[in-house]
Amino acid sequence: MLFFKKSKKLTFIVGLMMIVIVTAIVVTIAINNEKNVRNEEKVVKSNIHEDTQQDINEEEKKINIISEDNKINEISIDKSDTGRSTISINNDEVSEKENSENQIQVDSINKEIPLIETPTTETPPIEKRKDNLDEITLQGYLIDEDCFVCYPDPSKESLGCLIMPECAASGYGIAFLEGGEYKFYFLDGNISTYINGERTKNATGGQQLAWDFINMYIAENNIPVKVTGQITKETHTNPDKATADNKFYPVFRVETIVN
Repeated sequence: MLFFKKSKKLTFIVGLMMIVIVTAIVVTIAINNEKNVRNEEKVVKSNIHEDTQQDINEEEKKINIISEDNKINEISIDKSDTGRSTISINNDEVSEKENSENQIQVDSINKEIPLIETPTTETPPIEKRKDNLDEITLQGYLIDEDCFVCYPDPSKESLGCLIMPECAASGYGIAFLEGGEYKFYFLDGNISTYINGERTKNATGGQQLAWDFINMYIAENNIPVKVTGQITKETHTNPDKATADNKFYPVFRVETIVN
């Protein structure tokens, strides 16, 4: 009976030890499984991080490539004394060596770059008269040669007489006082003619200026004027056959007529 009790007690102890051992094994296996799961999670996270970083690096490379492609290069054209034209492609991030390699010799491909000249806006100089005559201003009255001969006082001349085609055909001039008497100078230019009582519009130079001034500024009676110009070495006479008097007067080259 005593042996039976001891055997039963031993069996209980052995069973208890087995339970402890099995429990320890199970706990150990569970701990190891948890460690493996955590390691696998770390590996997955690490792979995800690496993939993400790689994607970011790829995007940055693409952006850098686009940025490099979109850079604006400065192109300059130089022309040497020998007539050779070159195109220089300059980039801020290109080294001097690379920049020198970008020199394109245009004449090597038989192409010449046309150089556009900026049009000048300067007024060409006025050619000076070769006769070197002094410019003077005469004060007096505009009058035609025929009326100057017929009437002693040019200030009494009227508009109606001044614009008559027959009077204009004798030639306009400037009558001015000198030594108490009126002198007469023909104005330069072609003298107008007339056909059937109508003035022909063929006057030029001072003759046309006088006609325009008379019609614009003289209302009824003659008015004093200032005629600026040069006394030439030429002389002229009344060309109209109807009133010709064979009297010759100096020719005055007109620049301006003012009142």
